[in-house]
Amino acid sequence: MFISTIGAIRAHYGLVAYDSSKGALELFTARSRLKLAEHGIRVNSVAPGSTRVEEQAFAEEIPIAAVKQPLIRCADPAPG
Repeated sequence: MFISTIGAIRAHYGLVAYDSSKGALELFTARSRLKLAEHGIRVNSVAPGSTRVEEQAFAEEIPIAAVKQPLIRCADPAPG
């Protein structure tokens, strides 16, 4: 399983290298899925949305991102 992002299909300002690498990861996932299917191996990726972290380095961008998210909230990685 790979961890991707919406940046794999939608560009973000100032994140050329990050978005490009995630786009490549999505293609790698798709190609691996085709190659390994004959051996019964599943290959997937997940693309989590905005996630709250201890240090909100991009706190000023959360209201902008919330406009594009139906639930208008960040995921919380804390267990429970």
